[in-house]
Amino acid sequence: MDKDKRKLTEKELKRKDCFEKFSSEMQKKGYKIKNMIIDIQKASYLGPLTMLPFFAVTFCIYNNVKMLGSKHRVFYG
Repeated sequence: MDKDKRKLTEKELKRKDCFEKFSSEMQKKGYKIKNMIIDIQKASYLGPLTMLPFFAVTFCIYNNVKMLGSKHRVFYG
């Protein structure tokens, strides 16, 4: 695993150092580190699930606008 790590640039090292200082200060205050990274299987499940409410609202708006428009139109044929 150590072979895969690349060398960090000076800016990256500075950001890492600042993060480590901030992290240690927060831990001293009683905060705990929680890893929020999810795996690919969970992302594949949560992605479409997160999209569903937006899809449902968009569909309802589209359907209601379509229905309102058809009630007041006069078709000549």
